Amino acid sequence: MDSPPALLEPPLIARLQGAAAEAGFDRPLSPVADWLVFDSSRAPLRIWLTADPSADLLVAFSRHDVDRALEALGTPSEASPPAGAVAVRAAPSLERLLALLRHAHQLARTLPRGLLQAFERATAGLLPTTPADQQALRLTGLAIFRDGLLDYWQGRCAVTGLDVPELLQASHVKPWDACDGDDERFDLCNGLVLALHLHGAFASGLIGVDEAGALIASPRLAEASLRALGWDPEWAITALQPGHLPYFRWHLASVFKR
Repeated sequence: MDSPPALLEPPLIARLQGAAAEAGFDRPLSPVADWLVFDSSRAPLRIWLTADPSADLLVAFSRHDVDRALEALGTPSEASPPAGAVAVRAAPSLERLLALLRHAHQLARTLPRGLLQAFERATAGLLPTTPADQQALRLTGLAIFRDGLLDYWQGRCAVTGLDVPELLQASHVKPWDACDGDDERFDLCNGLVLALHLHGAFASGLIGVDEAGALIASPRLAEASLRALGWDPEWAITALQPGHLPYFRWHLASVFKR
């Protein structure tokens, strides 16, 4: 690595280097202006790290899709991104920065076509010549997709934040057999992690998601049933991305019980 940025004190440089390495960014590059720069040997993402005069820690990413997916974790910063980076996000503490970096590393392995590529690698050379072969390919694909969803949603219900694995279901919005090809089957926006009771209601069309990410209940659910579900009228998916909307529209049109 070349000379360290003049803005950063050696103890802070060491802490930023440690956070980057712990999150999977194990390839330090030459600093750019006042930014430390890191690549990863396991994820297609570059990061830039520095601090601003207010003592916030700043991170910029090389991919817009990762940056957008982290809106719920990082505060947008007015700092200008270094060359090659997208918008800067601020973290008030090293712990918060580490959470950002870890999630970014996970996302970079799955967005936008990472899951499909993982499926193609896992099934290379396999020819689905029999129904059993086709089912095996399908189960492999579903397992890869579920793992990607759990990474994307950080092992939490997208609505309630519940983080107990035994009480979660990760699955498609538009089901595997209804998808128009593998691009939809492995699109992370075509999936949710939900608490089991919410997943059952969603899969059966008794709840849906509107354009703003708010949960809506089918008229077939009586007030007593909503209370039993623990229904909260403020429930919403806060990390909604534009790519989710076509799948939620499909669900409202094809599954939701009006």
